[in-house]
Amino acid sequence: MATYDDVKDIFVQICGLEEGDIAPETNMVSDVTIDSIDFMDATYEIDQKFGIKLPFEAWAADVSDGKPGATDQFELRRICEEVDRLKQLAAA
Repeated sequence: MATYDDVKDIFVQICGLEEGDIAPETNMVSDVTIDSIDFMDATYEIDQKFGIKLPFEAWAADVSDGKPGATDQFELRRICEEVDRLKQLAAA
């Protein structure tokens, strides 16, 4: 749960959200109002904090291409799952 708390805190601090506005199933693109620059700043902070590079550009391309379920990648729980997966790869 530490990853979730850290990622949630980053979105709250950088994007000016209230903690109560975010839950694991919150889609960080469609469920809350976030400025695109703030979103990019938050993703940069996530990358820096965990020493990873989240594939947000690829996820956005999937959405643009109309791939089924592509927007689900932006749910907070899915972002955290990807952070954990990439941390494990980096540690290996």
